[in-house]
Amino acid sequence: MSWQTDQLRYSLGMGTLVTFYGFVSIVIFVAGDRFGLDLNYKIVVIAIVLLTLPFALVIGLFATRKKKVKPEDAAAEGSDAAQTEENQAAAPPRTTTPNGKYAELNESADVAFKFLQSSNLAGTTGKEAIYALPFFLFAGTPRSGKTSLVQSSNLDFQVLPNQRQSEQNFIRPTKSVDWRVTNDAVLLDTAGRYQLEGIDGEEFSAFIEILKKQRGNRPLDGFVLTVNAAKLVGADDAEIEQQAKTLRARLDETMQRTKIKFPVYLVFTNADSIEGFRDSFSISQQEGKNLIVGTTFPLEKCEIAHSLFDSEFEELQSSFIKRRLLRLSAPFPPARQLRIFNFPAHFSSSRRKFGQFVATLFRPNPFNENPMFRGFYFTAAIPQVQQERGASENAATVKTIAASYFAERFFQDVLLRDKNLVATFQAQKVRQPILGWLMVIIGTFLTMGLLAMSIVSTYYNKQMLEDASAKAEEVLLINTADKGRNVLTKNSTEARNEIEAMDKLRQVTAKLDEYERGAPIYMRFGMYSGDRILHERLLPIYFAAVEQRYKEPVRKRLEENLRAFAANQNALNSANLTDDQEKELGKNYDLLKAYLMLSGDYSKYAEPIFVQKQLKDLWKKSAPSELEALSDEQLAFYSSQINREEFPRIPLDKSLVDASRKRLQAYPAVFRYYKRITTETDKKIEPVSVESVLAGRSAGQLEGSEKVPGSYTMEGYRGEMQKAILNAQTELSKEDWVMGEQANDPNNAAITNDEIAKLQERYFNDYTDNWRRFVRGIRVTKTTNKTEVTNSLKSFSATESPMEIVLREIAVNTNFSAKPKTNDWYSWFASFFQKTDTSKAATSNEVEREFKPLFVFMGDETKPDSAPIALYRADLRKLVEPIEGASNDQLKQITQDLAVNNDSIGLRRTEASINGRLENFTTSAAQEIAQLLKRPAQNVRAFFGADRNTQLDKAWREQILPKATEIQNGYPFNDSGEADLPKLTAFLNPTNGTLTTFYNERLSSYFEEANGQIKPKDGIEVKFNDDFIAYLNNAFKLRDAMFGKNATPNFEYELKLQPSKDAIFEVQIDGQKIDSSGTSSTKFSFPAKSGVETGAILQLSSTADSVSTSNVNKNANVAPAITPTPSANSNLSNINALPTPTPTPTATPKPAKVAPTPVPVQPLKFSGQWGLFKMVDAGTPSKSANGDYALSYKFGGKSVVAIVKPTGGDLFDKSLFRNVKAPSNILK
Repeated sequence: MSWQTDQLRYSLGMGTLVTFYGFVSIVIFVAGDRFGLDLNYKIVVIAIVLLTLPFALVIGLFATRKKKVKPEDAAAEGSDAAQTEENQAAAPPRTTTPNGKYAELNESADVAFKFLQSSNLAGTTGKEAIYALPFFLFAGTPRSGKTSLVQSSNLDFQVLPNQRQSEQNFIRPTKSVDWRVTNDAVLLDTAGRYQLEGIDGEEFSAFIEILKKQRGNRPLDGFVLTVNAAKLVGADDAEIEQQAKTLRARLDETMQRTKIKFPVYLVFTNADSIEGFRDSFSISQQEGKNLIVGTTFPLEKCEIAHSLFDSEFEELQSSFIKRRLLRLSAPFPPARQLRIFNFPAHFSSSRRKFGQFVATLFRPNPFNENPMFRGFYFTAAIPQVQQERGASENAATVKTIAASYFAERFFQDVLLRDKNLVATFQAQKVRQPILGWLMVIIGTFLTMGLLAMSIVSTYYNKQMLEDASAKAEEVLLINTADKGRNVLTKNSTEARNEIEAMDKLRQVTAKLDEYERGAPIYMRFGMYSGDRILHERLLPIYFAAVEQRYKEPVRKRLEENLRAFAANQNALNSANLTDDQEKELGKNYDLLKAYLMLSGDYSKYAEPIFVQKQLKDLWKKSAPSELEALSDEQLAFYSSQINREEFPRIPLDKSLVDASRKRLQAYPAVFRYYKRITTETDKKIEPVSVESVLAGRSAGQLEGSEKVPGSYTMEGYRGEMQKAILNAQTELSKEDWVMGEQANDPNNAAITNDEIAKLQERYFNDYTDNWRRFVRGIRVTKTTNKTEVTNSLKSFSATESPMEIVLREIAVNTNFSAKPKTNDWYSWFASFFQKTDTSKAATSNEVEREFKPLFVFMGDETKPDSAPIALYRADLRKLVEPIEGASNDQLKQITQDLAVNNDSIGLRRTEASINGRLENFTTSAAQEIAQLLKRPAQNVRAFFGADRNTQLDKAWREQILPKATEIQNGYPFNDSGEADLPKLTAFLNPTNGTLTTFYNERLSSYFEEANGQIKPKDGIEVKFNDDFIAYLNNAFKLRDAMFGKNATPNFEYELKLQPSKDAIFEVQIDGQKIDSSGTSSTKFSFPAKSGVETGAILQLSSTADSVSTSNVNKNANVAPAITPTPSANSNLSNINALPTPTPTPTATPKPAKVAPTPVPVQPLKFSGQWGLFKMVDAGTPSKSANGDYALSYKFGGKSVVAIVKPTGGDLFDKSLFRNVKAPSNILK
């Protein structure tokens, strides 16, 4: 066929294709209306149809080429056959198939392969399962240490059906092949006789054929040659060469039969035969397990690796010489030190024989492919002899491995690391790139990719539009139903439905708002239509919803606040403002500023973060308290839209603005200037958030709810605020748009240097507060399963830890003394000619004082490994392995262990270590950072159900509450029974009391003292209820009054009975007596000493006619006793008093001669350890201004007044006891 004909057919074919696609496109465009397709969907369908054009062209090209190739193939068939015969004749003879029958060899192989095929390795079974694990063949002469090396691997061996579990660790001569199947590899331990000359070599060949038959694609993944170092060193040159040639022959045969390229590892076993070998390595540091002795050659040098043996051996010897100095510094016996000193020399002396063996073994052979010498290594295994379990005393003994050197790391870091090496070689061998089809394949993939991405983009855009429409429709229905209704009067259910629907709309609107700056790649390709629906539909509906629920109520509240402020008639003197007045002015200045920003007249000054901050308190009042979090998110998004043209502005009340400005004239200009410059700086400098700091790194591990405005960042300080504060004198004369003042306004009076200093101090205080809020707003994501726990710990313990990234950002922004970092060569060069700000304000301010512990914790960037933050990461890293490797049953056991304080994963040690590193975090800001640093470990404890809340609540209910309840169920805590004083002492004493210990060990880190009261610290995760906080304060108030600083009660008081006109009264308290005849107070102490009768007795000692004697006839008849009337503050339940007898009339006696007839008076008795307090209660106590208590009693018509005064704490205040009520729960 002529060239012209081909071109004509090609042109006709192309024309037909173009015509067909054009016709189809026209049909779709015209007929699309019938099927409801709008213009966008028509374009999408036509584009998809046109994307099939390249496929049609490729198919036509293939068809044309196939027609041309058929005649050529027929012509070349004869020449190909002849060429094949020639190649077969020139090929080297194939290896012969072994003729022998080896039943045991075949049987053991069948068992192993069936075991592998029945497993679930790599998620599959059958033929594919036998390729899931790498196969490593171990070969060597008899007694070369193959079995010992395999046993020293410390891999998890699986027991095959033809094996016994009890024999897995025995070292015995290998009969043929021992199949050692582990979780990581299959180790083939071959008999040493295979490596000798003779008929055993045929059995080895049969074994290789079995492997080739079962694993045809990859019979082996590695070949390990073991050589007994002791025998090799003791052999002569001829023996060494013969042994190397024999091993090389088996190695060449294996390569010829398998037809694959595999790495060869040469292992010199029994290396401990070299004197000083064992002594040169530390047992205590487990160097035998943690080190590897040998060399692994790079893949590109494996072909010539035998020529590098001598240089690598010298490197190894040099390392031993360096180690010798360290080992000799230890206090070993002289003999051992001598062996250590001589070891490098003994090792070097064996170099010649090792080198000769390697040179012979890997000598290039022109008739065979060179082996891939991967490396040489030295190991040792220390055997131990023991009897078989269950055998008689005369039974034969067996050997096991007692200790090994350098084997474990050889398997882990060398063999298993190379497990995919052969598979990679095979893949490269099979891969035959066809350069001629490369462009066709690339074009095809590009076309398919564009077609697929167009379909994907269409799907996601359609899904997005449907989702957005549904969310908008839901809110629109609610808004329509609420038209003309005050939405703030809704019940909680209706309000929740409305706010949740609005939040769903906010989420999709926020997503499209983010996409406006760059939609995801899978939604582009000309299909993205989110911007249109955002501006035309979502934002108007969202703004309308916010108008009803939030914006209009907030505007009214804002105006009410400003109106109340403007109407305040209290005079303000700007030169002499109190702190409260200054705060009030500053607050209202900010409110006016936010009010103006929401209007259209001042929209150019709007700053989203400032508006969000000022409206927060007013905004949350428009929603139920339980939905406050959703309201905060609504405010954050709403305020972020303030700079949009379509943002709904509020109308200004001009008179309100003028009145507010007039009253704000009392607000010093310097502070108004401060507000202005911070706002201007915030617009220039981007705020700092957790998301911006992490920039997508370790996403999801840390979340932050707070943003630090740009004016309170180091960039904002050094770039704007520092200069603005220092230039306040000049800048103050410029326009203040909030106050409506123009430049050079006379109201802007000059400020002094002291005022500038105060302005700077205020800035640094606000700077500190902003960063403290930032820290408090950081949340460590909760973990709910093992995967999340381990991923979290790995993330926080990694070099790029999100915790370290965030804390370093905080340190950079709070360390004013540090030299500014440079991000480009120009800034670096210019820094040499700039002076570092070392002023007192910059280097000694509130910010640095609060955050200084963090600077120390972050350490020196030039020594990152020794920094405390690096040690902190290491602490967390210790938790990864025990949790990641635990099964579900083990996780349950860990949970049970932690519930009873049994730390099986080292969590308590980790927490103690972290707490120790945070001991210097004593400032308020540092303590908040310390709480943040503790949260990853607390999350682990929370995952296992042993979090602080659970532990605290359990400890309170099980250990503290029963004792507290028992004590408070008696007098003086209530009116029934008596509290046990020894138990009260054991519970409350300040030295080792139960409550004191519980507070010091479990609660002290959550509380702080302020104004004599303890209160929870800000930002703590544990939320204590108010009843428990009150209980602690009341209990400790009682403790201080009762004990002071002592371990036992030590309450002292003074008591005085005031003289009575015609009687003497006597009181006995805990065995100590006084009467009313004295004139001074007597000191008493509570409680009574051991062995002394406890309680109080008050009695009438004598009447007026017998005052001259101190002895009272207690059996005399005296006037009848009158029982005191109990008051509201008294307790007479234990007063032993007889009923009042009826008075007997007597004749009036002659004063000088006849004594009155006495009537017996029953004393008042107050028994028990608390008798003193019962006596006080019975005396209707009345407390004076100086702390004295006046007690009044009546006997036989006589009255007595006692004055009691506590000298320390006031235990007579009954509320001290009655207010101590232990709550059943301590947490909110």
